Amino acid sequence: MTSVIVGAKKPEQLEDNLRASDLVLTVEELRTLDAASALPHEYPGWMIERQSADRVPGGVNTIANAKKS
Repeated sequence: MTSVIVGAKKPEQLEDNLRASDLVLTVEELRTLDAASALPHEYPGWMIERQSADRVPGGVNTIANAKKS
């Protein structure tokens, strides 16, 4: 996270928001949050990955790879 917007109308709300910055998550909690918030690949990225996955080892089809073979 690079920035935070804090909105509070009462001093208690501000204090609660500031205390949240002391929260430390475990690796497993971070993985769970990452999995829950992962976005699906957008078109055409998912289509290119699917079409090229079996064509060149590693799924990357470049002119440099073609010249090596």
